[in-house]
Amino acid sequence: MRLDAGVRFGQYRVQTAIGAGGMGEVYRARDETLGRDVALKVLPTAFAGDPERLARFQREARVLASLNHPNIAAIHGVEDSAGVMALVMELVDGPTLAERIADGPMAAADALEIARQIADALDAAHAHGIVHRDLKPLNVKVRPDGVVKVLDFGLATPTTSVDGLHSSSVTRPAITSAGALLGSVAYMSPERAMARPVDARSDIWALGCVLFEMLTGRAAFLQSSTAETLARILQGAPPWEMLPATTPSRLTRLLHRCLTRDCRRRLHAAADVRIELEDIIAEPRPEASSLAVKSRRPSSVLVAAAALVSALAALTWAAVGRRATEPAALPSLQLSIDTGPTNEQVSFALSPDGQHLAFVALLADVPRLFLRRLDRSEAMPVPGTEGARLPFWSPDSRSLGFFADGLLKRIDVAGGRPQVLAHARNPTGGAWSANDVIVFAPHGGSPLLQVPATGGPPSVLTHLAPGEVSHRSPSFLPGSGRFLYLITTSNPASQVIWLGSLLQPEKRDRLIAADTGAVFSPSGHLLFIRDNELHAVPFDAEHGAVTGDSTRVTRHVANEDGRGAFSVGDGGLLTYRVGDAMPGPAALVWRDRSNGVTTPMAAHGYPALAPSGSHVALSARTFVQPTGDPTAHLERRGHTAAMAQGWEGIVLRRPGWSADSAIDPHRW
Repeated sequence: MRLDAGVRFGQYRVQTAIGAGGMGEVYRARDETLGRDVALKVLPTAFAGDPERLARFQREARVLASLNHPNIAAIHGVEDSAGVMALVMELVDGPTLAERIADGPMAAADALEIARQIADALDAAHAHGIVHRDLKPLNVKVRPDGVVKVLDFGLATPTTSVDGLHSSSVTRPAITSAGALLGSVAYMSPERAMARPVDARSDIWALGCVLFEMLTGRAAFLQSSTAETLARILQGAPPWEMLPATTPSRLTRLLHRCLTRDCRRRLHAAADVRIELEDIIAEPRPEASSLAVKSRRPSSVLVAAAALVSALAALTWAAVGRRATEPAALPSLQLSIDTGPTNEQVSFALSPDGQHLAFVALLADVPRLFLRRLDRSEAMPVPGTEGARLPFWSPDSRSLGFFADGLLKRIDVAGGRPQVLAHARNPTGGAWSANDVIVFAPHGGSPLLQVPATGGPPSVLTHLAPGEVSHRSPSFLPGSGRFLYLITTSNPASQVIWLGSLLQPEKRDRLIAADTGAVFSPSGHLLFIRDNELHAVPFDAEHGAVTGDSTRVTRHVANEDGRGAFSVGDGGLLTYRVGDAMPGPAALVWRDRSNGVTTPMAAHGYPALAPSGSHVALSARTFVQPTGDPTAHLERRGHTAAMAQGWEGIVLRRPGWSADSAIDPHRW
């Protein structure tokens, strides 16, 4: 029986249809006696003669009547009109949780609060011996004031005798035909899918599914068919890599405990889930790495996706000609992007079109690439990028290059598996040209190599001149085969940015001293770091020449070993990570505790003192060989810069000693 608007049903006048499901059709109606709006859940005429359907309908009425909780939609009564039965229920305004999730992953704070209220509702039901059995986003509504209401107890079953309801702990899976109830199937616990006895732990499984879907925008087990979905529930696992990088580890553990297939190891009580959620909500957010984004457009444009692609306000032509020590005026907006925990402060890149940010963050303590649209609040991990470092974009913003497992790789943003392009055991940067050539530095003491982005053998592009340690941090000028790169020497104070060319590899032009590599901004400037400050200098891209003095853009921008934590899109949007230079090798001294005499040593890294106390081994770049690798360096107590005979040139990154202090590099 379908009710039209204006039709009377007992004392209620139907206003409009709200929805329909396997257990009934729901209408918004006006109680003309009490003057309030209600929801009428009507049992279809076709089911009126079905004893099983009628029993479910009556059972739902009794279940709701036995419950009184602010997060459970209340029942006002049962109405029978002309042989048609309806439940008169509380009318809940607002979208279903399924409608909220359809807009994309939810912010963790919102998901946690909704899950907390659902857990509270389940706790109340379980306390009355009632298992919902059909918890899913479609059966949850969120009112405009944020109050959550759990709906549809049509499949609920008591685990004990409650208010005249008989216990029925063994039930059949609710599958009528392929895909007919796929939404419900996707949230079934393994024991319910196998028609085994169910209890409160079955609802906890469903709650875990709902929470996972809120955080990722994807159902944990849903596949293209009922059979595949059931197989995934019984044998597979949720795609844990889809969880945002910012998901607290405590929340990830909670999800695992809700979605454990063995119900004996699953959390047993909804109250425990609620308490855990409350504790996570109350926890202060851990200090996370963040990226700053600057824009000079009016604040109103930030509500639109494309509006985030804005010009570098710090690099207005008004800033040109200022003294290098004078900060530029910044009539800009700034927002912060939380990337979650990361041990790769400089490993991020803004896409050339300014729409996406690629960054490296830790997921289950493993670094991997994440992608975030700048018009979205959540980032998604890129499958197959475990161990990723130093990402860089293709000019068309459709692919990413990155380093992982001692290899240079590329991956298409639309999906697919990474493609290996070359070996790169300790990379210091890469860049992708407009003619599909990738230039990269394979290790910390190398010249630049080039390799086709489609695959092929790499070849040497630049050559180290005498006194040069490495060529690193390349970046291309837009639409050309010319590239910027940093040349390092044994003296950190003499690092310089140079301009090279794919067409004329032997030709290079000196540009400006810097601590890091540079990138070109559409504003007509080169950006680079000097003394932990981001600087800009006017640059004529056509002639490849610096045309003015540098200007400080902002202070305290993170940088590491010649790589700066900043990136610019073609539209001029600047992203950077606040921080200082990563700690490097320090000057060491011998200090004799008996007489207090100190002897200075050179600046090296990873010192290892021999057990005898007579020698220290270090990883040094002062005596670097043409390979550019750090060499083994040995200093003896009381002497400065004493090199052991035959050791110069032995590659030794983190030295260590044998127990007898034997000076034998082959035993290290």
